[in-house]
Amino acid sequence: MYFAMNIARHILIFALGVTASWAHGGDAVAFDYSTGFGGIYYSSTPAGGADYNEALDARGPALTMAKRNGAKAPIVIHQSNDTGYFCLAVGFNAAGRFVACVGEGGSAVEAKSDAFRGLRAYGATSKPDVIHEYFSFGRESKLSKPGK
Repeated sequence: MYFAMNIARHILIFALGVTASWAHGGDAVAFDYSTGFGGIYYSSTPAGGADYNEALDARGPALTMAKRNGAKAPIVIHQSNDTGYFCLAVGFNAAGRFVACVGEGGSAVEAKSDAFRGLRAYGATSKPDVIHEYFSFGRESKLSKPGK
């Protein structure tokens, strides 16, 4: 099971690097709990930037990326138009199933803490791991990132 999570992590990280180069607008995270594969689409520019999409429009690209990564039946587990730091973390519950949670905050540390708090709330105390951290420019965003 750990091996599968490691493979899923590497594929997702690779895909996120590709996605980040063309993603603009709202953000969404799609995840397939049966395979552990997912995809993320997030804003790299403030609202009004090139190719800006609201969170609802970010769902499609996140689902597409998840399927490209090997997900069979991904679902959107997070979407937002907020500006801030986000962290996707995964772990396993007592039954050995994947649990994924997206945390957010005014800093990367707050987002990571929020994601791990979410994992604990869902009983995912085994092998918690950060898959991806990102900063998303959503609606009402400023031109610069908030301080860490």
